[in-house]
Amino acid sequence: MQTGNSTTPSRFVFRGSAIPIGGRVLSVRDDRTPYNLQSPPASALSVAGGHCDASSPGSVFRDIFSWGPTVAQSQGDQKPDGSHVTTVTSSIKSVRAANGPKNVFTVDQLKLTLVSTHPVEGQPSIVPAEVVFYGDQGMFLNNQKITLSSDLDDFCRMSTLEKFDYEFKQNKSVWQKYRGRFLTKGSAPPEFHQPIPRVSNGYVVCSFVNAIKWGSKKIDGNVLEVTGFGKIFFGEVLINEYSRRFTLVRLAMGSDVRADVALGEGDSNGSLMP
Repeated sequence: MQTGNSTTPSRFVFRGSAIPIGGRVLSVRDDRTPYNLQSPPASALSVAGGHCDASSPGSVFRDIFSWGPTVAQSQGDQKPDGSHVTTVTSSIKSVRAANGPKNVFTVDQLKLTLVSTHPVEGQPSIVPAEVVFYGDQGMFLNNQKITLSSDLDDFCRMSTLEKFDYEFKQNKSVWQKYRGRFLTKGSAPPEFHQPIPRVSNGYVVCSFVNAIKWGSKKIDGNVLEVTGFGKIFFGEVLINEYSRRFTLVRLAMGSDVRADVALGEGDSNGSLMP
C-alpha cells in the first residue's frame, strides 16, 4: 500500500451490499434480553469489485419471524468507457412477522435491484432497476391487504443527488411534492429555492412511497402504524452524493414483542481514489 505523497494512479473503490433481512429483537413479553436476529447470508463487494452471490432456504425465530428462500447478489464491473457499474439484488420470500397471534404481517416477496453507474467525472447515477413489494400472494397486516402508491419513477429520473437537489430548488412541482417528505432535524420544511434538507450525518432521508392503502383505510405517507403490532415503514431511502441505500420494509414492532427489523435492503455505490 502506498501512502503519503507517493504518486499512484487513480482507481475505483467498489462498495455494494445486499441484505434480505436483518435486525434485533429487543424484548419478548417479560423477557428483556435482547437478541440479534440470525440473518441469512448477505452479499458485499471487496474494493476490487467482482461478484458475490449468497442464498439460503429460509429460517424461523421462535413464533415471531419466519421467511422462505433468500437471494443476495453484488457485482462490480468496469465498462470500456471507463465508467464503473455496481449492481446489487436483495430478495426474500414468504415473510411472516407476528406480534402475538392477532397482529401478523405477511408478504409473499420483497425484491430490490439497484444499479449504480459511476462516470469518470461527476456523481454516480443510482437507480432502482427493479422493486417488488408483493409477489403473487400480496402483502397483508392482520389479514387486510396492503397496497402502496409510489414515486419510483422520480428516483430513476433524478438519478443523482445533484439532479434531485436542482429539481427541488428550481421546479416548483417537485418542491411541493417532496418538501414535507424529507427527515429534518426539527426545523420547518424548506422554502422554495432552498436545498434538500439533511440530517446530522449529511444524509438525505426520505421515501419513494407516498401513500398506503390498508384494507379500506387510506394513509398519506410511508408509515403504517397499528396498535398491538407497531409501525411499518415502506420504501425508505438514505442518499448522499455517492450512495443510495434502499430499504423496502422496516418493522419497528412494539407491544408484546419489541423489535427493529429491515427487509429487502440494498446499497450500491463506490468512489474514485485518490
